[in-house]
Amino acid sequence: MIEKKKILPLIGLQLAVLLYAFTGYFTKKAAGYPFLSTQFILYYGGMIMVLGIYAVLWQQFLKRFPLNTCYASRAMASVWTMVIAYFAFKEQITLNMMIGAVVIIIGVFLAVTSDE
Repeated sequence: MIEKKKILPLIGLQLAVLLYAFTGYFTKKAAGYPFLSTQFILYYGGMIMVLGIYAVLWQQFLKRFPLNTCYASRAMASVWTMVIAYFAFKEQITLNMMIGAVVIIIGVFLAVTSDE
């Protein structure tokens, strides 16, 4: 099971993965504007900024957790992207997508809670 002292860092790892998932939001918004327009540059710049912050956070989590925990947790980016797309772009979530999300969540939970 997860040690109490690891719960907050694991939540932080998930927040970093959620931040990474927002790159999809910024790229989709940028794609809606003409290339090199002010809006395109702002959204594209936002995506680059998010990736830069995520890269720094990712390195810190790699120091703290085993590699398999970090990479298993990155799979949650698909789930977070689905949630962001639903709320930001009103995209539909199908039954297959929900089943896939549950499988990912279970897999991440098993990977994170397994003994090293």
